[in-house]
Amino acid sequence: MSTAAFDPVAAGYDQEFSHTAIGYLQRKEVWKYVEQVLEAAENKVLNILELNCGTGEDALFLAKRGHQVLATDISSGMVGVTAKKIKKAGLEALVNTKTLRIQQLQQLSNQKFDLIFSNFGGLNCLSADELATMASTLPTLLNPNGRLIAVVMSSFCVWETIYFLAKADIKNAFRRRDKEGVVANLGASDIHTWYYSPSTFTAFFKTSFYRAAIKPIGIAVPPSYLNPFVIKRGWLLRGVKTWEQRLNQYQGLGAWSDHYLIDLKLTQH
Repeated sequence: MSTAAFDPVAAGYDQEFSHTAIGYLQRKEVWKYVEQVLEAAENKVLNILELNCGTGEDALFLAKRGHQVLATDISSGMVGVTAKKIKKAGLEALVNTKTLRIQQLQQLSNQKFDLIFSNFGGLNCLSADELATMASTLPTLLNPNGRLIAVVMSSFCVWETIYFLAKADIKNAFRRRDKEGVVANLGASDIHTWYYSPSTFTAFFKTSFYRAAIKPIGIAVPPSYLNPFVIKRGWLLRGVKTWEQRLNQYQGLGAWSDHYLIDLKLTQH
């Protein structure tokens, strides 16, 4: 993927996703889980590597809780937006930014992290071979008891399937099942995207990690491209918010949701 692919959308990404009703609801559910992990650290300052940091919403969240963050992204445009937010918040002492492809993680081999975090499908930009390579690299970057928390786009989304079937669009209704991935349009760029079920994703990491938890993200809340549809129907927005909080307690629904949060802990030998 070109490092410039996400640059054209960086300036407007928050308006298109982060600050939309759906984007906010999905991120809030991710933060609930991450907050529990941070609280379990019992006031220890964690050294956190964030992959595909986007516009820095999660880096801010982590730094405001006193943790040290290296926020990385393939897009220099996204990294630039993140750096501006960090400076505005006065958190430069806690957050460093770096333009870095996930395929270049070996460049960080002289550093150790307590947590590696990737939100909202950044790892879906990796093919199966690239994901396998990443899985073998991460243990070298983690401290003992380290973990990877990633939010991944599932290979089946019940909301998406129903939406496209209602439009008699069979191809897109089941597009996530394509093992060769799909080409998704992002502004002026095309992004090759692969979708992984929780079991498939876990299998890439089984040599060095064990799965601690799965949390559905977007089982009642629909994909972000349906935000205009939902926002016009306040009753629907309130309903999906309530049901999201009820249903995302069931780990098995991660295979049916738009995204799922997966918590992988480093195996101790």
